[in-house]
Amino acid sequence: MKNNIKSRAVKLFLIFLGAMLAMTFISRMVTTEKMPVVTTEGIKESSIVHKVRCSGSLTTERQTPVFVAEGLRVAEVFVKQGGRIGKGAHLMRLDKEYIADMTAAAEKELAEFMENGSPYSGSKTPVFTESGLRVAQVCVRKGDTVYGGQVLMRLDTDYLLSHIRDMEDELAADRLSRDGMYEVEDQRSAEALSLRIDEKQRELDRYNAVYNSGGAVCSPIAGVVTDMAAGAGDMTTDQAVALVSSSPELSSGAEQLRRRIDALKEAAEHEGYINSPVGGLMTEVNLRAGDVTAETAAFIISDESSGKIFSGMVDPDEVKYISVGDKVNISFSGGKQRLKDCEVTLLTGKDGDGYRIEAAVDSDDVKPGENGEMTKSCISEERYTCLPVDTVTLSGDNRGSIFYLEETEGFLGKQYVVHTASVKIVEENDNVYAVTDFALPPDTKLVRSSSKKLAEGMKVRKA
Repeated sequence: MKNNIKSRAVKLFLIFLGAMLAMTFISRMVTTEKMPVVTTEGIKESSIVHKVRCSGSLTTERQTPVFVAEGLRVAEVFVKQGGRIGKGAHLMRLDKEYIADMTAAAEKELAEFMENGSPYSGSKTPVFTESGLRVAQVCVRKGDTVYGGQVLMRLDTDYLLSHIRDMEDELAADRLSRDGMYEVEDQRSAEALSLRIDEKQRELDRYNAVYNSGGAVCSPIAGVVTDMAAGAGDMTTDQAVALVSSSPELSSGAEQLRRRIDALKEAAEHEGYINSPVGGLMTEVNLRAGDVTAETAAFIISDESSGKIFSGMVDPDEVKYISVGDKVNISFSGGKQRLKDCEVTLLTGKDGDGYRIEAAVDSDDVKPGENGEMTKSCISEERYTCLPVDTVTLSGDNRGSIFYLEETEGFLGKQYVVHTASVKIVEENDNVYAVTDFALPPDTKLVRSSSKKLAEGMKVRKA
């Protein structure tokens, strides 16, 4: 009887232990199922490979832009982009009537500017004459070229003679007054009046000199009349009546009008036809019939015999990995044409959003105007601890954070706990970040992805 009771107790105890073990296993399974599921990647020590890429197009070493006077209407365009043209062949034809109207308008504007504006810059020599005289005739116009001694204007000699007679009468009266002062022994007043008489005499002598010259006001130097301050019928003042420059320069406004008129007249000479200055490939055709010409080039013609170059823009972050003399690969036609070991011949300073780069291309299989992509791989001299980009969360200032796994032993075996660490990024490419001050063991597993948001110390399970 006692043996049966003991045997039954043992059985019940074993059943209890089995049930507890089953419950623990089930609880463990439920807990494990609720854990975040993560994927991991390892770290490695290696050099980092940078790949420079830039898009661009094929051009020629020598390109000729064709400019046309701005604001003219295009009647007909004879070329297409990508086509070839011979030297002297027609590029397009302008509207002749429109050219004539624009030329007349520009000449009128220049004439008004020369007459009323300030068309000249540079040093100017003022021309003076006595004040208070009437101008009878102006012999030159603004913009005229004159020689030294040439008559610029003539004064009214009748008016001048009348003015001289009045001055002589004033002097005669002053002398009589002075003599009277001497008679009454007013020495001080007589001497003061003598000074005024001497000054008036000198002024009279100058007016007589003008009269003896026939009232002519002449240019003191050879040059161009840049300004006429007095016209026929005006009275002269203490200000200069004219300005003459020995080395005149047109102001920017006048020079721009003059050049525009010259360009319009040149277009009119050829019946409105604009011809190609060189032979070659039409790289750019920027106008069509009905358009109005602009200040930019109407056409760009490439000389294929001068050699071909690939031209593109390098991102500012990548320019440090490439330099003049490096060998690059260039692909065209979506990769169907691949050219290896093309030499970089030019790398300019920053231009807009990047740096301009050029590489020589020696191949008859590609033509100017084709688009392509340039690539170059550069391996760092130093070796770094490299982390896959998917394992790093950037935080700014070249720093980032990672989650890594710590393996521990639990009641039912291995389990994983995540921890976080900060890293400093010194280099990077499309695939990895190179970091420094990385104190974790080389076999550390980094979290690449997680089914849930992670936090320090959280238990996870591997996928």
